[in-house]
Amino acid sequence: MQDEQKTLLFRDSRPSEITAGLQAAGEGLVVLSPELFETLWPSSSEIAALDGLPPGEPLTAHESEVLALRADGAGNKELVRGRESQSTPRSFT
Repeated sequence: MQDEQKTLLFRDSRPSEITAGLQAAGEGLVVLSPELFETLWPSSSEIAALDGLPPGEPLTAHESEVLALRADGAGNKELVRGRESQSTPRSFT
């Protein structure tokens, strides 16, 4: 995903939305139409309901390391440096 532009707009988007989306994508931002965003992003009431969930299983040290590397933009090749198998990163992503 790094170094790629991500824009997802409906075909009937207004020209101003398309222009703004292209400009934002050119700055490296991910762009979604408002309708898609509302569909994909949970509402504040849905997020509030998650507070009552029991905590999940904690991540292992290795899982935390992989997650941190992914957050910094590391790809599979960076994740497997010094490791025996290239299949390892795929099992954590």
